[in-house]
Amino acid sequence: MRRLLALACGVALASVAAPQSPFGRLDRQKEIELGREAYDDLLAFGRISKNQAYIQRVNRVFDTLLAVMPEKEYPYQVVVVAEETVNAFCLPGGYIAVYEGLIARVPDDDALAFVLAHEIGHASNRHWVRQSRKSQGDILFGMLLGDLIGTIYVNLSRLSHTRQHESEADRYAVGLYVKAGYDPADAAESMRLFAKMDEKKRNKLPPYLQSHPSPRGRVEAIEKEVKQAVASGVASAPPPSLPALDARLYGALPEVPIASNPWFPTIPGSEWEYAVEGPGTGRYRLRCISAGDSGRGVVARFEQVFAGRTVSYQALATADSVWRRNRPELESSGWQVETVFPQEGAEPRTAGSWQYAYAGTETLTTPAGRFADCLKVQAKDGTRELTLWYAPQVGLVRRLNEKAGVDEKLVRFTRGAS
Repeated sequence: MRRLLALACGVALASVAAPQSPFGRLDRQKEIELGREAYDDLLAFGRISKNQAYIQRVNRVFDTLLAVMPEKEYPYQVVVVAEETVNAFCLPGGYIAVYEGLIARVPDDDALAFVLAHEIGHASNRHWVRQSRKSQGDILFGMLLGDLIGTIYVNLSRLSHTRQHESEADRYAVGLYVKAGYDPADAAESMRLFAKMDEKKRNKLPPYLQSHPSPRGRVEAIEKEVKQAVASGVASAPPPSLPALDARLYGALPEVPIASNPWFPTIPGSEWEYAVEGPGTGRYRLRCISAGDSGRGVVARFEQVFAGRTVSYQALATADSVWRRNRPELESSGWQVETVFPQEGAEPRTAGSWQYAYAGTETLTTPAGRFADCLKVQAKDGTRELTLWYAPQVGLVRRLNEKAGVDEKLVRFTRGAS
């Protein structure tokens, strides 16, 4: 549960430490995976509400908000937590939780709608990612300032950034709330509830040490934003058009029939380790991190670690090839053929600057074991020539560049849980 809370963006009075990103860059697919993992932890924690009236109320209001959004940034989901805390939070990737204590205290659906719209605003503005990246930069700068001053700078910077995100989420919530047809006069009701709770607190922190703007100040800001939204006719304005979610996750998929391929298994959790002999001697590790349904077939994400450097990319298979997308964090990143699996009797096939030819089947032994019926492929690119062996349901087991004197062999393979 501590891990889950560290990933959350909250709406009310809870102060949450800024997360540290485990990735150098976070593309949306990684963000959704991380949020889904934490969301599943929450579901497994055993504190999910069984109050059907609460669940149905939250789902009804949530659906009305999603209905007026443009193409969704994330696969938004909401769950009710069986705790008396008066709060809600949003995990990376649009996974939202609302506590029973808040549902019981908000006076009507309008107040609840603003809370949910606020959490959607955190996701839509990618606040978790922005805070994670900001924290990394603050830590580096804080190290330059020295231990004590640096620590003070980092903590104050985090709090300031969090207050900014709360204000942004409020502004987003106003637009979504009004578009969905909820009463403009009630938009700030939930924040008035938090203001009353805040006034009862003892030993309140000064504003610059608080993670959220003051509730009273937020009430005034929300009411001002609502007046401007109504005056500008935002309620009747059509939502902006965005690319479909699958395009933002996977880019412009190649116009090829995506299919499973025995020479390129995409089972999450599978891991390959290779030893390199010759120039650049060492080892590198490849891992299938996830496999998602793009709507046209499975797209997998892989991470390769070599000499302490991690490279993340996406890949998909057809019946006779593998395609790769090297910059999944960029929506404009394109797909290219990585390798081809030529069939017996077929003419050599060209993909990019490489030509691939069928060279038979062999039984091959590497430090990882003995592999029967391996597909042998000859690949040529100008002066370069590679021989590759692929074992069924395992993938690449050896890659030999005889001219360069480089030989890569599989030394360990672990199959993920399918």
